[in-house]
Amino acid sequence: MTRSQANLTLTLAALIWGISFAFQKLAMDHMGPFLFNGLRFLIGGLVLLPLVYLMREKRRSRNRGASRHLFWGSAIAGIVMYAGAAFQQIGIIHTTVTNTGFITSLYMVLVPVLGIFLGHRYARGLWFAVLIACAGLYLITGMYRGASLNYGDIMVFAGALCWAVHVLAIDHLTSRHDQILIAVIQFLVCALFSLATALAVGEQMLPATADGWTWILLSGVLSVGIGFTLQVVGQADAPPAQAAVILNLEAVFASAAGILLFNEVLGIPVLMGCLLLLGGCLLAQKYPPLPAAHRA
Repeated sequence: MTRSQANLTLTLAALIWGISFAFQKLAMDHMGPFLFNGLRFLIGGLVLLPLVYLMREKRRSRNRGASRHLFWGSAIAGIVMYAGAAFQQIGIIHTTVTNTGFITSLYMVLVPVLGIFLGHRYARGLWFAVLIACAGLYLITGMYRGASLNYGDIMVFAGALCWAVHVLAIDHLTSRHDQILIAVIQFLVCALFSLATALAVGEQMLPATADGWTWILLSGVLSVGIGFTLQVVGQADAPPAQAAVILNLEAVFASAAGILLFNEVLGIPVLMGCLLLLGGCLLAQKYPPLPAAHRA
């Protein structure tokens, strides 16, 4: 895959994810967050199983079959995905689609920040980008007018932290293993943990309405089966920082969905906050890790 094709693949993933925030919000009128995540990730994994079979010869020719490292690495990525999806889904119940999209986009800033714990060092400009993003978050959450941080926003931010870890995990795995196998394993692991949690907390284990099944199917096929797979495939040929810039567009698409489907109104402070947060996330990608010689 060429770099341009990888960029287009990641853009399509961002579009699907942005729109899918609306499905996630609507689904919460019909079921609990863990059941929703469990069923949609299960569907996403099952959707890809035929592709795993059809691409078996290609994997053999590239010597990219199943291995212990693939299984355990993908399983860990699935557990991180479970945590990220859980925080995000709980959060979206208590906040807007727009806030969910833009706060989730903070994981683009958190990717290089977490890289520090992996031994990476960055130019000072990165911290200016982080400051800009934090200023945007300050305006979006309404803290500028004395409001306390919304519970939903806190949950979504915790999810963003998990998604940053997930981006780093996927970058490590796709350089060694087949992307489709990674996607299927992590989806099924995420589904297993989500359904087990739904059972443990006493959620109703099946949606009670046809609308509930509609949102599960749309989210499972589009957001999970197609969207996350496009991320895995696209990241195989795009550097993490560049992938982060493109995937950041999901916040813009989510805001558009919130305005069109939920009549969400963006006041001037919130709009400024969205622009600052988006700008900070994009600026952060201009500061990749410094060469080893500069990591003093």
